Amino acid sequence: QLYQPGIAGFSGQLYQPRIAAEFLCEAARRLEAAVAGCDQGAARNLAMVVAFMFVVGLVTPRVVYSLLEHLAGGFSEEEVAVMYHVLKTVGPQLRASDPAGLKGLVLAVQGRAEARRGAELSHRQRTLVGIILDVKNNRWSMAQPEHQASPQVVKWVKQSGVDGVVLDAAWPDFLSGQYLSGAGGQQGGGAAEAEEEGE
Repeated sequence: QLYQPGIAGFSGQLYQPRIAAEFLCEAARRLEAAVAGCDQGAARNLAMVVAFMFVVGLVTPRVVYSLLEHLAGGFSEEEVAVMYHVLKTVGPQLRASDPAGLKGLVLAVQGRAEARRGAELSHRQRTLVGIILDVKNNRWSMAQPEHQASPQVVKWVKQSGVDGVVLDAAWPDFLSGQYLSGAGGQQGGGAAEAEEEGE
């Protein structure tokens, strides 16, 4: 939980979103490898990196929802477990920030489960999918997030200028590294140059 505020604050103070973007792209690649290698512990920890980047304001809800939708696309036991842990960690914040996005995710997961109705799901998959789908009908209480950044940490991150370096893109853009070669990866330099020209 210490890396994300540090990355957010450092990127904000230098006004260099590329620092945070490179960090997230690397985390995305490692998460994909962990899921492919069935390393559930590593996959969960890397997904928590993204969740905490959202908590400190470095990424938008769109990034987290896009990650969850990406995991739902594979729908393996490891992916479903990671989805559960992410929702358990930042579910309340996601719902408060973008209720429509959460509803869309739940419906997507439900559709994926129904599409595989003829296939045998493990007990763990059925349990985790059931918990995720309970969000749709408010049967799963998410009144309190599992982890919270302290007020002091949040205040420091905000004062560092993180609002100027927030990352907002679809998960595939970070996974492929496309974000770094697009407008997002050049945001800091472009903004700085524009300010210099204005002066």
